[in-house]
Amino acid sequence: MSKAPVRPFVRQIAANSEDAFSVTGAFLSVKDVSPDAPIAIAVDDGPLCPWDTGMSFQTEAGETFGQVRVANQSASPITITLLVGSGRVYDQRFSVFLNALAGKIALDGTDGTGIAAPTGAVGIRGWLSGIFSRLVRGVQTSANSISVALASDQPALSVTGPLTDAALRATPVPVSTGGLTDAQLRASSVPVTGPLTDTQLRATAVPVSAAALPLPSGAATDVTVQAVRDRLPVALGRQASNASVSVIDGIPVVSILNLSTDALGSNFTAFSSNLCYEMEIANDTGTGLEYKRGGTGLAMGIPSGAIKRIRGITNSSQVSVRRSDLVNTPVVVKAEIVT
Repeated sequence: MSKAPVRPFVRQIAANSEDAFSVTGAFLSVKDVSPDAPIAIAVDDGPLCPWDTGMSFQTEAGETFGQVRVANQSASPITITLLVGSGRVYDQRFSVFLNALAGKIALDGTDGTGIAAPTGAVGIRGWLSGIFSRLVRGVQTSANSISVALASDQPALSVTGPLTDAALRATPVPVSTGGLTDAQLRASSVPVTGPLTDTQLRATAVPVSAAALPLPSGAATDVTVQAVRDRLPVALGRQASNASVSVIDGIPVVSILNLSTDALGSNFTAFSSNLCYEMEIANDTGTGLEYKRGGTGLAMGIPSGAIKRIRGITNSSQVSVRRSDLVNTPVVVKAEIVT
């Protein structure tokens, strides 16, 4: 089997445990595991990789390993026999010689199922372990054999003309009478002229009624229409706000504001912020006033004793006032706002 001395090592390993021991060699093989159980082996500081009886490991020429770790992955104790060689070993049962592979053989590959195919030399041991476990055991059952498809296993299917029901199925499936038959669908085309009628589409006419068709999502119903109707005014004419359509409140709300002009008579002072659409300023200050909209533009005068209605606003803060004589003595200005 080999051209170098091989010595056996027999170890007993407890259930679900590992055993590490020092041994120097260049070749490692699993001769026997009793009773048969799943194991994993690591060489030196490499990771544990699944092994099976008959699998082996060969270092690069001139290199050796110094430690072996064996993990018993079963719930029963096992006795394992390892073969360790100190030189080059060639097993004629292998169709692939490990040292012929490019790069350095590594033990950090996949779990031996061959799911991942690593590149280069990384993980070659794990990648090939699933294949080697079948190559070294001799004759196997079909479940443990490598799948090989023969041309004779897949005879060509000869089909001429339209596919028949028998050609498509092992056992003919009968097609019930009425409607399009199997022969009509396959043997020749079915002529159709004009729009398809209910008779042409079906063996027996199926009546269609729109009385119980489902409504699309969001369609109006009596309930939703009534909800809209309930929001409309029940009577014409001026209504309270809670009984009117929300365009503008039916009954205006009036509030009174006041402000003191600025201590520097040339400065404008704005009213406090309140939502409104109309303002009336009653100038009872005893002196003329001026107002601006939005704090910009020309100032408009309000003579003493006059009332000025200001429309087209949305907030009372848009109106600012000052004394028209620009005297630095503040006066109190009163106004009504309508909301």
